[in-house]
Amino acid sequence: MLSNIKYWFSIICLASLSLTSCGSDDKKDIPDVSGIQAEATFIRFDKALFGIDTNKVEDGLKNLETQYPTISNSFWTAIIGAKKPNETPPQYFPVVRQFLTDYYVRKTADTTQIVFKNFDTYQKQLNEAARFYKYYFPKNPNLTFVTFVSQYNYDVFPFGHDTIGVGLDFFLGENYQDYMQLENARYDYVRRTLTPEHLAAKALRLHIQGMAGEGSGNRLLDIAVHNGKQLYILDKLLPNAPDSIKFGYSGAQTKWCKENEAGIWASFLKENVLYETNFKKIAKLVTPSPNSPGMPLEAPGETGNYIGWRIVEQFMARNPEISLPQLLILKDAQQILTKAKYKPAK
Repeated sequence: MLSNIKYWFSIICLASLSLTSCGSDDKKDIPDVSGIQAEATFIRFDKALFGIDTNKVEDGLKNLETQYPTISNSFWTAIIGAKKPNETPPQYFPVVRQFLTDYYVRKTADTTQIVFKNFDTYQKQLNEAARFYKYYFPKNPNLTFVTFVSQYNYDVFPFGHDTIGVGLDFFLGENYQDYMQLENARYDYVRRTLTPEHLAAKALRLHIQGMAGEGSGNRLLDIAVHNGKQLYILDKLLPNAPDSIKFGYSGAQTKWCKENEAGIWASFLKENVLYETNFKKIAKLVTPSPNSPGMPLEAPGETGNYIGWRIVEQFMARNPEISLPQLLILKDAQQILTKAKYKPAK
């Protein structure tokens, strides 16, 4: 652990407060995508499902599977676990009926309809992201978003290569009472992301993860840069969204990271974790966590991902000829770090 760490961080921060390289809110070079015809497709599977007459569940289910065969099959098989592969409706119909008539499930579904009564705000944001997506990935098909309610099984789910599922029951607001009963949602750093404002970022991040695939190394540097590439692309698809939403931080934590970038980087070097391969030692630096070991209490978790994003940002600034599809296939994190010439100002 660093000795007198708060003092040490404050010295670095005071020296860098006037320098923009510690992180900037500047949104430069946002392309004009208003002329791109690439609207996303939206499927309100939640409305179709909970609109089934509970006195005629079997008929309603058959109609649903006819209308949305792939989505319906994935929902009952992988998300709810009520159906075995290739099982016909009559065989799992009792489980479906129980799900649709359960008091708590209906309460959750009804709440989502209240919170998302007007889905236009999120549809507009995702449509804009779809145009940026087509701008940066012109060869890729347009995106499809599917809304569902699974009684807290999934917040986002990949229904297909370009079809992204969004579990509305995980975006009801950080103070929604049911979240306190969920094992993983009891923590503040998780609950603050369970809001409607995080819906677009989480949905797009899932798709970007699918495009990025598995990373190529297990060092902190490898994982941080791999995740940093995803955050960089997310920033390009949602350039007008607050950075705190994209990082999953609070506003204060985002500000802290930007003001203490040099201190975060210095702590990685001082603690010799940049090339650490023991995941237990670096987990909190690259996965959702309440804090980052070896740093002040103000530091959020995932500071490794923040630094990875800054490395990629500087790499792309120095190599403007590299497209986002090309960035995704670059696997050598050390080479990206070297070419970025990353060195946060002190």
